[in-house]
Amino acid sequence: MKKFSRIRSVDEIKAQCEAQGLVCDDFDYMMGSDRITVSGGGASVSYNTCNGHFSGTTPDGTKFDSSEHGFDEHDWFKALLNFFYAD
Repeated sequence: MKKFSRIRSVDEIKAQCEAQGLVCDDFDYMMGSDRITVSGGGASVSYNTCNGHFSGTTPDGTKFDSSEHGFDEHDWFKALLNFFYAD
């Protein structure tokens, strides 16, 4: 699996969402939570802004978690890793 050097900041995530036409729900974050939710294309992902952990559900109902390695070879999971983590 590819190694990343850091997690992306909230501002980076928001900019990526805007560029890719995704929705970034930061209401809970603005109220003091560590989480934001990114959604689009039928998928929804909850992202912890402090430790980079993410989890969610794909459009076909597949549940995933960044701490599990069963999806490492799937292109959609690689795209999520690249979205939330930086080289």
